[in-house]
Parts: sequence; structure tokens; C-alpha cells
Amino acid sequence: MRYIALIESLSGCDNSIACGKDWLELEAKDIDSALEELHSEIIGKPDDDYEAGYDRRFWEENRLIKVVLLKVSDEADVPILDWYIDVENKYTLRQQADEEQAERREYERLKARFG
Repeated sequence: MRYIALIESLSGCDNSIACGKDWLELEAKDIDSALEELHSEIIGKPDDDYEAGYDRRFWEENRLIKVVLLKVSDEADVPILDWYIDVENKYTLRQQADEEQAERREYERLKARFG
């Protein structure tokens, strides 16, 4: 099974959106195994030496204030390229219509002025 841990820490804030937030992907056979692996990633293991804890930092220096573990039950590829193409086509059509409308107004103005 696939799990995602949503992690929120007090450090690493650069005043951007999702400041201090990150995620960690885990593969485990069940929720208990996922929690065990997550504990190992966050707190580290005794044999980790100087690479204990989340993101290769000591857990004391990177205190987490919230962790939510989610089980991924369904996955779908998002057709993002199709979405971009669709919105670009709509934008282009809208621009063309606006240009035609501006040209029509200019034509009517000149026609009224010069006959």
C-alpha cells in the first residue's frame, strides 16, 4: 500500500504558500507498518549515526508540529497538458473575438465620420 505523510514544521519557512509544509511518500503493507516507517524517518534509528530523522536533520533541530498519514486508495493521472491546451485555445478564441469587436467599432466610427 502507498501512504503519504503530510508534515508541518516550525522551521523552513520562507513566507511562501505552504510555508513549513512538506510530504513524505511511504510504501508499507499496512497502517501499522507505515507508522513504524514514518517513526523511523522522523525520529531516526539508533544506527543512523548523524543522519537521524526527517530530511537528514536531527529531530531536535526540526520539530514537527503536525503529521497526518494518508492511505492512498486511488490514483489517477491528471490530463494537465490537455487542460492547458483547452484553456489556451479558449483564450486565443476570446482574444480573436475581442480584436474583431474592436475592429468593428473602429470601422463603424470611421464609416460614420467619412460616410
